[in-house]
Amino acid sequence: MDPDDKMKLAEAAANDALRLVAEPLAKLQLSMDVPTSLPLTEISKTCMLASLGLETSRLRDLAIGALSVKGNLARLAGLPKIDSLSLSALTDQNRLKLLSNSLSNLGTLHPGYGAFRGKSDAAFGAYHGLQDRFRLPELGELAKLTKGAFSPSDAWTDSSLFSAMRSMHTPWLLRENTPKSIHAFTELQAIGRALRNAAPFDQHLTNSLRNQLGDWRGLTSLPTSIFDNSKARSDFYVARGFDPSLTDFSPKAFDESTALAGLNDDAINEEEIGVARTNRAHEQLLRFERKLREFINRVMTAEFGDEWVRTQTPAGMLDDWHKKKRQAEERGARIEPLISYADFSDYIKIVERTDNWKLLFKTIFCRRESVQESFFRLFPIRICTMHARLITLDDELLLRVEIRRLSQAIDNWS
Repeated sequence: MDPDDKMKLAEAAANDALRLVAEPLAKLQLSMDVPTSLPLTEISKTCMLASLGLETSRLRDLAIGALSVKGNLARLAGLPKIDSLSLSALTDQNRLKLLSNSLSNLGTLHPGYGAFRGKSDAAFGAYHGLQDRFRLPELGELAKLTKGAFSPSDAWTDSSLFSAMRSMHTPWLLRENTPKSIHAFTELQAIGRALRNAAPFDQHLTNSLRNQLGDWRGLTSLPTSIFDNSKARSDFYVARGFDPSLTDFSPKAFDESTALAGLNDDAINEEEIGVARTNRAHEQLLRFERKLREFINRVMTAEFGDEWVRTQTPAGMLDDWHKKKRQAEERGARIEPLISYADFSDYIKIVERTDNWKLLFKTIFCRRESVQESFFRLFPIRICTMHARLITLDDELLLRVEIRRLSQAIDNWS
């Protein structure tokens, strides 16, 4: 290999690795942004910030996710070819050791990378220290922790919350801020309970979700920066009112707690990684979008007949569908119904169109601004999963709640 080519590949590998290590800084309230692609001159700054403290969930989701990189990093850093299944069998310690060694090996490719080993070791040392942030409740502590977690007006009992906490097997209490963990766990269980017992777009539920997931009313577009920069996305969520404590768990504890809340339709993986999390989100969105598309087609056809795509879609939308259909068929794809060529953003435009809303969808979703919020919360997550960008725990919580909520409304109509 030409030395210049080797240098370019090595630099690309280092930047890939650094990006995956740096993105866990997403939720830190720092005065400076960490870019999604870091030049080599930024290594020291990145690792200095890492040593200040990393969100455990971000580092586990994203830094460990670097193990799945099969391009430059795999070739040049001596990373074994590992798929997500075999990777899931490794322990956290072995995964981190493998990744750390692979990143350190970049230092052998060029003299300019000699300092990389110490920098990567510093970042992963910070991760090991952060694993001690969480603990399990001590014997006899749970009754005290659950007492008074809900106000008397809440339709909940201490015993129910006690049972849910007792079912947790993964350390989840912040050692230095136990009340914060209790609040977050309690709120997750409350969200799950409300989704099970209330109409999906009930006004009380909608208001409650705005307090926890943010108020997304009034949006007409989303900032483009949130689609490929997890820090910008997290900051945007918080600016809308998202409660970041809801995801301040390790990913494994987050999976356990949301499963107990009934927010997880899938079996809990023993060793979840960022890539597997994103793949799972992609599959959930795929199943949901097919369900949503079939639902809209059924509702509209029943009311307006087969020609509804011509008479009941916003201006220009049908032309876009015909164009995509024509291009697909020219490539040899099989013939599909026109709505199969809709963008994800087209669905809410059909639903919220005034005549469609008044005649059909108002009885299903109750309030237009509420269903608009649901779709806007899903937009950035869908774009990230479609473009192979790792999602965060914040993203996954929004995904689980809104897919469950919209699906329940659809099922209730059916």
